[in-house]
Amino acid sequence: MNGDHAPDRLDELLRQLDELRDPDLDPELEAVRTAVLLEDSLDITLTDDEISPDVLSDPAAVRQVVASRDGGRT
Repeated sequence: MNGDHAPDRLDELLRQLDELRDPDLDPELEAVRTAVLLEDSLDITLTDDEISPDVLSDPAAVRQVVASRDGGRT
């Protein structure tokens, strides 16, 4: 999916992430789990700073990270 992160694909992925989110899981572990799903699903690599609960628990921040990988086309 390099460079082509269609908005509808990202919407679906964000819905899946919300369904999979475990409120009892450590926030850092949840961020790593989310990062793995994003990286595998979208064929992107997140930076260490992006793999944080502050970024990956916020759908708007996730959209911004993904958009930064494909020149803002998302």
